[in-house]
Amino acid sequence: MSIYIPQGYCTPPEAYGPLWGQIKRICLEHLVQAEADTADILDDLKNNADLVIKATEIKVSCRIRNAKYFYDPSTRIQFTLRYFRKGNIPSEYSKIIKGRGNYMLYGFADEQEILGWFILDLQKLREFLPTTTPLKVVVNSDGSSIFHVYSLLQFPRSVIVAMHESVREALMQFDRGWKREAQLDRAATTT
Repeated sequence: MSIYIPQGYCTPPEAYGPLWGQIKRICLEHLVQAEADTADILDDLKNNADLVIKATEIKVSCRIRNAKYFYDPSTRIQFTLRYFRKGNIPSEYSKIIKGRGNYMLYGFADEQEILGWFILDLQKLREFLPTTTPLKVVVNSDGSSIFHVYSLLQFPRSVIVAMHESVREALMQFDRGWKREAQLDRAATTT
């Protein structure tokens, strides 16, 4: 079983170096939804199959930011989307709005390790994105791209599929609801 992770424009998997294996592991662990059925007797006799696993194709966009954004809890809960790109190249924002992709893995890493991450459900995100004002707009120094910066706190929790504990901790610093939810989760696991 494999997961298809589309390449971004000019971002082949080898550009992620040692992070690529970590990216795939996180996505497989949190996104692959498979059904396992007992094979029928003919499948067992003819194909040596006792178990049949059926998985749905999942398309994941990946964005890894510099570790410096991880160390500040306020930027650890932010994500950027390329809103405009020179040369009539579709932007991340436009592809999301047009219904492309299922999920986005957004992480923060140094050269060797992903320090924190979250996964967004793009179907749910696209419901809210057009009416959500970015926290700020950033223009690349060469003018080739414009990025919109958003906070996870601007969207319903249902947009977030999974997150690293460090992101949950940062969210709890800025939103009491996340803190209360974590307390309830801990209470439920201890009873």
